[in-house]
Amino acid sequence: MHSNKEAHAIKAADIVRDPSDLPAPIGERAPAVVKVTLTSPPEGPVGGVVTMGSMTFSPANITINAGEQVVWKNTSTYYHNVVDDPGRALSRVDVSMPSGASAFGSALLQPGATFYHTFGKPGTYRYVCTVHETGGMKATVIVKPGPMLASK
Repeated sequence: MHSNKEAHAIKAADIVRDPSDLPAPIGERAPAVVKVTLTSPPEGPVGGVVTMGSMTFSPANITINAGEQVVWKNTSTYYHNVVDDPGRALSRVDVSMPSGASAFGSALLQPGATFYHTFGKPGTYRYVCTVHETGGMKATVIVKPGPMLASK
């Protein structure tokens, strides 16, 4: 066991290794491959912006037109997500969407991250942060028929 006098700070250079220096995987394990896809925000007008605080969506209720997108910004120091999928919510009664609409949801959003979703079908969408759902982190997007939908 080392005493505090013998210990030294570990630096990144101490643990960085050339991959060719690493031993082969043991057994049948293949190296793990992680695929990361970077995407641009969806095209289309922004109908509203919702910020994520420590345990709240603000505003908790927002009204937009069909065809517009909502932008969620995590302005807190906590991880959050945005989910209206009954299969992912802790309680199915906390989420809903119009008949025929597809469920949407984000991955966990680290502080400072942004999520976008474009709403094409009019109706009421109730969504949650599944991490803080039991703490009351729930909100609603009301989508009205857009000008193009209203004229049909």
